[in-house]
Amino acid sequence: MSEYKSKSLLLIAKFVQEDLLSRNTAGFIKELLLRSDTRFLHYTDRFNSGRDSLAKYLENLHVLAEGEACKIFSMVFSELPLQKAKSLSRAERSTNKDLPVTTSLTYGEIDFSSFYKILRRLGPCRNKIFYDLGSGTGRAVIEARLVMDFAKCKGIEILKPLHDAAVIVNDRFLEHKRSLLALTKDGDMSLVEGSITDISSDVSCNWTDGDIVFANSTCFDKNLIDEISEIGDRLKPGSIFITFTKGLTSSAFELIDKSRLKMSWGPATVYIQRRLQYNGKSVGGPSPLDAWKISQFLHSNNKKALLELTEQGDSSASSMVLPGEHTECLYKVKLPIKKVGDITEIKYLFRSVTPSNLSTSIPLVVFLHGASARGNSFENHLNMALPSAIEDCEADGSIDSDNYFHLLAPLCPMGVEWKTPNMSDAIIELIEAISKTSTLNIDRSRVYLTGVSMGGLGSWMLAAKAPKNTFAAVSCMCGGGSPLYARLVTDIPMWFYHSAEDNVVGVEETEALYAALLKEGSTVSHFTRYSSCPEPAAQSWMVGHNCWSRTYRDPKFWKWFLSQKAFTPH
Repeated sequence: MSEYKSKSLLLIAKFVQEDLLSRNTAGFIKELLLRSDTRFLHYTDRFNSGRDSLAKYLENLHVLAEGEACKIFSMVFSELPLQKAKSLSRAERSTNKDLPVTTSLTYGEIDFSSFYKILRRLGPCRNKIFYDLGSGTGRAVIEARLVMDFAKCKGIEILKPLHDAAVIVNDRFLEHKRSLLALTKDGDMSLVEGSITDISSDVSCNWTDGDIVFANSTCFDKNLIDEISEIGDRLKPGSIFITFTKGLTSSAFELIDKSRLKMSWGPATVYIQRRLQYNGKSVGGPSPLDAWKISQFLHSNNKKALLELTEQGDSSASSMVLPGEHTECLYKVKLPIKKVGDITEIKYLFRSVTPSNLSTSIPLVVFLHGASARGNSFENHLNMALPSAIEDCEADGSIDSDNYFHLLAPLCPMGVEWKTPNMSDAIIELIEAISKTSTLNIDRSRVYLTGVSMGGLGSWMLAAKAPKNTFAAVSCMCGGGSPLYARLVTDIPMWFYHSAEDNVVGVEETEALYAALLKEGSTVSHFTRYSSCPEPAAQSWMVGHNCWSRTYRDPKFWKWFLSQKAFTPH
């Protein structure tokens, strides 16, 4: 074996040791290496030469592994396509009079790529137990065993024809890839015919020892959701329960993630829920999703898990800002202390909302959060407004392949506001630094600014303070501000959003800004005054304040916003 391949194998082994890759994922990558796959060699060469960061390299390896795994998955199910499985299900439900008449038995299956995304975010799942409740023909069970390191994967299905078909497929799968995968014993995969609620009389259907439990619950009726929620209470604290379309009804679980992904029947909302401690408190520490994101994208020798953007120039840019999503990046402010005071560094979230292999220059969207997200933790920041809306927007088409961008979302510390002079100066410097990072390929004529509540006010102030033509367009939501600054922003395309029933920041605040712009002669300003906005805001007493949820999920907003361009002299 060549020295190059030996070094690559050692590197892959290190990734497995550090929980950056599952053993099964590494198996696919090793197979590509041994057959000298040109894609693998290309990505490895880019990483070894410093042109790609560790995070980018790992992302590329996962893309390759997913493709190889999907080939095996498709081969295993080649004789049992979805339509055939649906026919088996329909025939059994119509002829078996012993089955209950309910929508809960309606057939539906996972999409391989979407389910891979879900599993991957939970980490390698080494030595854990996976259950699929209502496993159909075994697609989720086989994919879980194919790409992750579960000690046991088990499916439970009540319809006999589907169960019998799954057993045949499972045997075919085990025979085909036993030599490649980390299959430790014959019992690490099993399929059971039975009811997912019959855990007492049938021990083989008892799934309460699971670490990761999945139920394609889209068609489950309320009674079945309530039953599996009650049984789920018996899971040990920290266990993960994944459902589609409907969340669990038990108070013993906390929702740690919610997103929309494509499945065989169309988009579905994915709920990832975690079992609380027996005293009702959270298990504590990072959720599996957060831990996986950090290890996947931010793994480095920096014990704080922060990316530091400390230098400018091509030589260090690729190690400063990485593609993907990064929740705790750090920027060291270079402005003199007398100008920025205590604001010597800024934490920020950076995410690429772009198609893969995009060659054109990319817009930058800067988002300023509201007052409730201030502090040193990203927890509130990630769960509010634009950062939390992006996945839903991508899934439902609000943000599509034509509306791509980088998202820059700085975190405002406690005791400070975006409008504070030293803070706004530091943010302007951060935007300039990110915009100049050549590896991000940002279109300087398409830098956009938007904010909600305190961030809406901050967007108004920042637009007035920033150098001319910094922003191609600005959208301020329920923030208000001083109309005196209108004369400084008359040439910037601007769109305001506010609800008439807002009891936090009165709609008259935004009306005054819009009126001032019109008085100054602006012809590129717009104002949407919602009659009501019932979506919840940060605090329960806030009524009508959340006008951002409906706005960020409106395709018309993105079409207008990202179509604007600023003048940039050559």
